Amino acid sequence: MTEALKTASLFNIKDNGIFWGFGALTIILSILSFVLELHALLAIPFITLFMATAIYDYKKIWYLLFFFIPLSMEVEIGDALATDLPTEFIIITLFLILGSILALRPSSISRSFLRHPIIKVLTLHTLWIGITAIYATEFLVALKYWIAKLWYVGVFILLASIMIKDLKNIKTIFWLLFFPAIFTVVQTLIRHWQFEFSFLSVNNCVTPYFRNHVNYAAFLVLFYPFIFLARTWYSRNSIIRIFIDFGNLLFLVAIYLSYTRAAWICVVVMMVAFFLIKKRIFIPAMILGILCVGLFISFLIKDNKYLSFAPEYSKTIYHENISDHLESTVSFEDISTAERFYRWAAAMQMSKARPFLGFGPGNFYFNYKKYAVSDFTTYVSGNEEKSGVHNYFLMTLIEQGYIGLSIFFVLTFMIFYIGQKIYLKLVKVEDKNLIIAVLLSLVSIVIMNFFSDLIETDKVGIFFFLNIAILVLWDLPDRQIGLKAKHSYASE
Repeated sequence: MTEALKTASLFNIKDNGIFWGFGALTIILSILSFVLELHALLAIPFITLFMATAIYDYKKIWYLLFFFIPLSMEVEIGDALATDLPTEFIIITLFLILGSILALRPSSISRSFLRHPIIKVLTLHTLWIGITAIYATEFLVALKYWIAKLWYVGVFILLASIMIKDLKNIKTIFWLLFFPAIFTVVQTLIRHWQFEFSFLSVNNCVTPYFRNHVNYAAFLVLFYPFIFLARTWYSRNSIIRIFIDFGNLLFLVAIYLSYTRAAWICVVVMMVAFFLIKKRIFIPAMILGILCVGLFISFLIKDNKYLSFAPEYSKTIYHENISDHLESTVSFEDISTAERFYRWAAAMQMSKARPFLGFGPGNFYFNYKKYAVSDFTTYVSGNEEKSGVHNYFLMTLIEQGYIGLSIFFVLTFMIFYIGQKIYLKLVKVEDKNLIIAVLLSLVSIVIMNFFSDLIETDKVGIFFFLNIAILVLWDLPDRQIGLKAKHSYASE
């Protein structure tokens, strides 16, 4: 790696024309920005440098993206548009680069990868989103949503299949994520400490890198399995392993102090899932869990029994300490839980109104209030932050219809079903450890999205698709990663 850093260069310094030309441009723009008070001019040299790097060596841009994921910030552009900077800009750049790669070298992506059943279902999922976007109540919103989905799938599925060759690439990605992640956690804990780690202050302390404590906690729990994985790469008592162990403990403390109940549940579920995967009974346990959830939903829907869970408006408030928050959760009087019921009840009514195509991707906010059940109204039902239904499966149902939900459900089940089989047939311990970390990360993403809508956020959605790409890549026989038999779903 040291040798690579020595030889890597953006420009050939001997090429004096490029070197001095870029320097002159930077100086001129710096002077103009000062004289004209147009500070945006200072960004031009950096954008030029970035685009030149993309042209000369797009791999650097790929790795740069992972460094910025923990550091990205959500920026609102007007009333109708928001973006994550700088990650979304880099993702779009990489998506355009992918188009160029496929145009010049269509064989860059192996056919066995494209034929894998997970990729086929993911392709169907993406296409169906595009179809529902055509019939959306707010077409432009739906179109933006679908385009964003395309570049996420393009960069973290297709481009990932080109960029990730072996475990060394995974290690590079881990370290590029780990250092800035540690920075965001440490600065959050220091700021939180100034408020005596109060529950009321946690949302303010996670900014500007995270929208709220839920997004913060989701990133922590989905990345945590990879910290545990990284411990296995280095010998016991080595300086690197001690540093990783410190990060391991730091993340656990941060997860607890995020005061996010779903994240706490994730930690417990991941431990159980680890045991189930090792014992080869993860799939039966998952099927049992799905049946239990299905029976509970059926119970609530029958004779409108869900109405009995409607909270008292005057008692449903935001609590200032975590103990009262947890106590009100048990009694269904916590404001966030009650507001979820309000939106879930609206979602069920919406699913009846447009069961086939749904209301269109990204269209929940524009339609749900007229379907809301007034018994569940809370103090925050005005939804000034324009957030979603707080359940990704319900979100998929109301925005993409029952067909869209069925496709996403099949995709989710297939990921874990095939993931378990990949883990069992791998021989090398380091490969098995990677797959179990990927599966546990996906478990945490699914759990968090049962209470939130996070797959469209950069800090969660990126890992959802990247984890899928890793699973598929490690299932291909042509990668020579130590399979018991050269069997692949892609060859069937």
